[in-house]
Amino acid sequence: MKQFCKHSHDILIVGRDINGTCLECKKIRSKSFYKVNSTRLNEASKVKYHKDPEKFINYQRSRSAESHKLAILKHRCKKVGITLEHYNSLSKRCSFKSCSAVKPGGIGDWHLDHDHATRKFRGLLCHRHNLALGLFHDSIGELQNAINYLLEN
Repeated sequence: MKQFCKHSHDILIVGRDINGTCLECKKIRSKSFYKVNSTRLNEASKVKYHKDPEKFINYQRSRSAESHKLAILKHRCKKVGITLEHYNSLSKRCSFKSCSAVKPGGIGDWHLDHDHATRKFRGLLCHRHNLALGLFHDSIGELQNAINYLLEN
């Protein structure tokens, strides 16, 4: 059974957004809006730019860098099943009892440790401890073998 929007677009092919609007119609509307309003939109951008070009460029760069960093953090939180608010409420310390790291160290930010099978969040780890667990594949058996090796030698 075929479904069509009022402009004869096949909904099964182009799809709908969450409001039920045909995606092809939405694309056409946004292009036509830009055609009609492009001069006004460009002029508004030029006014901001010409007031203080350096300030405007720096603002645009910082804004995009911040939003990119935030988007990555949100994605990382979503992967392990916690919210951004939960992440922000955590004390920024390594979850290893004997670790004194208060900075993530190494590459990037704090690592969101999780069980790879269930994706259950376990805690924040510094770079060193995250790397160590990763090298042992989160395996208690492999860690126990390493402990036995250290005790024997």
